[in-house]
Amino acid sequence: MSAIQLETLCRSAHFAASRERVFQAWTNAEELKQWWSPGRYTTTAADIDLRPGGHYRLTMRHPDGSIATLSGTYLEVVAPERIVMTWISVGGSRDDGHEALLTLEFLDRGGATELKLTHERLPAASKDSYDSGWTAVIKDLQSHLSTDSKHSSLARSRA
Repeated sequence: MSAIQLETLCRSAHFAASRERVFQAWTNAEELKQWWSPGRYTTTAADIDLRPGGHYRLTMRHPDGSIATLSGTYLEVVAPERIVMTWISVGGSRDDGHEALLTLEFLDRGGATELKLTHERLPAASKDSYDSGWTAVIKDLQSHLSTDSKHSSLARSRA
């Protein structure tokens, strides 16, 4: 049996929101369900036990009715700075059958946030798929957070 070649994917994204706000969007189960929709999937359930040793599980439904899950264990949680967690995908197009490692760093950039994402131990055959998936997820989060600022601007203008 040959060994699977593993690779690392690194991404960086900027958000016009505080790192506390971006951290909350990643770690609040109800809010995560609102924006986490990779590809054509819709997140139907999110369970988050945000502490070292705690577990998370996202359940997603594809329009064809199939179900995919993401799950893992939080290895490190430093609010609102950093999350390190294992990552296991089952039932989707990126079903790798093994455990990867995801590190999220939330860097304060003067009231805005830089998110540094490092996804390690990805099978080389899945790296391009994950790259496009992370592009979509980051875009969804940016859209979600920009809706926040539009609502708060509207509220301020009405005051």
